[in-house]
Amino acid sequence: MPTDLYRQVTKRRLWQFCYWSGVVVLFGLAAWRRFTLPLDPIADPDTWGYLSPALRKLTGAPFGHTSGRNFIYPGFVYLLLHLFRDFRAITAAQHVLGLAAGAILLLTWHRARTFLGRPRLSRGFYCVIGLVAAAMFLVASEPVHFEMQLRPEGVCAFLFSVNLYVLTQFTACCVIEPRRAATAVYGVAGVFTSALLGSVKPSFMLVSFLVLLPIGVLFFQQNQSWQKVVIAVGGTASVVLLW
Repeated sequence: MPTDLYRQVTKRRLWQFCYWSGVVVLFGLAAWRRFTLPLDPIADPDTWGYLSPALRKLTGAPFGHTSGRNFIYPGFVYLLLHLFRDFRAITAAQHVLGLAAGAILLLTWHRARTFLGRPRLSRGFYCVIGLVAAAMFLVASEPVHFEMQLRPEGVCAFLFSVNLYVLTQFTACCVIEPRRAATAVYGVAGVFTSALLGSVKPSFMLVSFLVLLPIGVLFFQQNQSWQKVVIAVGGTASVVLLW
């Protein structure tokens, strides 16, 4: 192997080792910050509206709605209590979803580089910026506090990260990489994740509609007829399913 090529390969491997070591350290620190805290969920005056449907179901009564709230987060609470019989499982699961949100945001950042036709930043520096952004989320105290509450805010970061990743994939497949099947799949997934986010937390409804704008632009383009049909039918079915 020529000397210059050997140096390039060695430098690239060293950089990959340092980067992935940083990722492991970051997520290890984020997990330590979460799981060294008490796992008992924090209750507030609104907790009963999310907890009572699960408790009714566990005691033999029908699963109901309290104060007109959607079934998704109470159903999530019910499944955890049904499987683990421990309230601490709720906080633990929300911590895991918080860590997953950080990982998905990092993946979204890497995927977003596709939109830079001629990036002026090197790939290494771009990756470092993404790692710093992920660290700002993962080690911040406010997301950890939300994950400790028995409220839908504990899972909203995860749902939003999934929604943002799906939107990034849809835009890349539709505009940058003309992949028609992937465009249709990510379009339906984008409608579903937006409706899911808005359903879990109605105050995020406006954000959900804004996220749908790139998908809506597709319907004003020529051709791609069957993708429009798939997205329209699949998106409508997703909304109906959640309602």
